[in-house]
Amino acid sequence: MRRVTLLVALVVVATSASRAGAQTRLHSHGVAELNIAIDGRTGLLEFTATARDIYGFEREPRTPPERLRRAQHIAALRTQFASVVLFDSQLGCTITPIEVHAGNDSHAHDNRTGGHFHAGNDATGQLHVDVHGEYALRCARAPAGYDIRFAVSKTFPSIHTVLVRMRSDSIGVVARVERDNGAVRP
Repeated sequence: MRRVTLLVALVVVATSASRAGAQTRLHSHGVAELNIAIDGRTGLLEFTATARDIYGFEREPRTPPERLRRAQHIAALRTQFASVVLFDSQLGCTITPIEVHAGNDSHAHDNRTGGHFHAGNDATGQLHVDVHGEYALRCARAPAGYDIRFAVSKTFPSIHTVLVRMRSDSIGVVARVERDNGAVRP
């Protein structure tokens, strides 16, 4: 039940940000989106970036080295996301992947079908692929009042901007973090 509540909070965060004039999800190289919903000591994080920014190309891998590169970067997002979104160490937070995939993985949906907007062709026929991750957050102490910092650009240098939408028990925040400079506070 708590996951459903947090997912609703993520939808509210995204809808509120859109109504406030923030950029909605467009396939923009160099720009990632991070939605954070926190309820007490638990939460959900949703991260989206272009495949080119994560592993360097937006098509099916053609060679064994490309397949390896994609697999390594997707695995890094699964196992190392706690080094990308940084909670204060005294909070005792763990970030556990729920689902991490590239748009052209088996989960992909073409954007013309009305499904997920992870992969699809634009009007010129150019393929656009996003990488999407959902993560569960569990902390020993509630993150309220502590900064959440970022190392997205450090980990993925092609990403220069992260659009952050956060909703917690007491606050909603929309922020634009440039080259990991900035923080949000629930």
